[in-house]
Formats: sequence, C-alpha cells, structure tokens
Amino acid sequence: MSEEAIWIAHYVYEDTEGVVRTMTTQIGASSRGAAQDIAANAAPAKDFILTIHAQSSDQVLGTVRTEATKHFSPTSFNPNDYTAPDDDG
Repeated sequence: MSEEAIWIAHYVYEDTEGVVRTMTTQIGASSRGAAQDIAANAAPAKDFILTIHAQSSDQVLGTVRTEATKHFSPTSFNPNDYTAPDDDG
C-alpha cells in the first residue's frame, strides 16, 4: 500500500451564468492518477480544466491559474476582450 500524499487540484470552469471561475483544493491520494480521479468526481462543473500538482513549498501563487487559462479556446475565454469597469459610474 502506497503512502498518501497531498495533491493540489486546480480547476478552471464556467459557472452557470457563463463566468469563468477558478478553484483550488487539496486532495489526499497515493498517486497523481488517484488524485485526478478524486478531483474529477468532485469537479465544480460538468466541463472544466483540471491540473494536479504535488503539494510543494516551491509553489508560486498564480502559476497554476496562468497555465490552466492558456488552454481555454478564444471563444470560451479571451482576456483580450476584457473591458475594465468605468470609474465614472
């Protein structure tokens, strides 16, 4: 029996209103494959992008989200289409 490790699951998904969201959670599992199965079953939406990384003190905030959002097609999520809210209003 393998020793259980802590894995970080990071999801990028669209909520029911079509807003792109991200979520991270910790998963205890004996392997990356087992962690992926657990994470897929606990997904916050039907369609999602999932990355799994072993927990590490070397993690840098934002790195996982940046990598995951690169996989969205331009029709689903395009940061270049974002318009900042008007401060006048």
